[in-house]
Amino acid sequence: MIVLKWLFLTISPCDAAEPWQLGSQDAATPIMQGIIDLHHDIFFFLILILVFVLWILVRALWHFHYKKNAIPQRIVHGTTIEILWTIFPCFISIFIVEPSFALALDDAAEALFPNTAPTPSNTSSSEDSFGLRVLSEPWPITRNLGLESSICNRIRLLEAANSPFLLGKEKGQYWGEIQECLYNVSEQREYYRLLDFENRDLQIRERKHSCLEVFRGVLLRNPYLEERAAYSPQEAFFDFLNERRDALDISNPGSSPAEMDRLEILFLGEIERDLLRRGDESLYIKQLLGD
Repeated sequence: MIVLKWLFLTISPCDAAEPWQLGSQDAATPIMQGIIDLHHDIFFFLILILVFVLWILVRALWHFHYKKNAIPQRIVHGTTIEILWTIFPCFISIFIVEPSFALALDDAAEALFPNTAPTPSNTSSSEDSFGLRVLSEPWPITRNLGLESSICNRIRLLEAANSPFLLGKEKGQYWGEIQECLYNVSEQREYYRLLDFENRDLQIRERKHSCLEVFRGVLLRNPYLEERAAYSPQEAFFDFLNERRDALDISNPGSSPAEMDRLEILFLGEIERDLLRRGDESLYIKQLLGD
């Protein structure tokens, strides 16, 4: 039962491909969502080009059929049409790459023109920076509704299980605060960064909750363990997890927050597997309860 609950909490929110599926599966990361959006944008232009080229071919086959025009035209060069079919693809390419260039130019603008208070000596450069920022303003924020919905549903599962890892907040409050932060971001990359952080943070909370459920199951099957504990086993479990996270921070100086979260998730998975496999003989039980 505990294993099924763990699978439901961690795997069920993730989408998967289906037989004879058309299109991509729901994105689980901001990067994949950006890939899907880029695919849709390019596919729109491809459809327009396909329809236009087919229209030209059908029109040519219809109007230049040998029965309608027994004597073919002797035109072998057309300056106007050659200019047009050179310029139009250029504009189409610009429309396709503009969203990506807008984000790239925004990054470059922040690196080259940091936010400084305008003074008489740098007024001109400030105006140039402002103009560059206006030109490179990213498109309206594209929301990853699939991942947001997944986070919301996973939080509701933890709330239904009365998980102590939601900081004691009322039902709906935890997701409400996350949603408010997501709606207040001003840039696309900030939205992706915040969404990725919340997703990782929730994965850690899910892992901790799953480990706690397995730990409670071990105590329930072995009541003598709780009697030997120096203080509340649950409090000892919380302290143990906090100490191990501190140990990870000390042993991996300079690592990024994302890398530290990944290491913590791996460690929590190791704890859970060891508790499921060895029960009261687990090394972590002995470390927790001092047996």
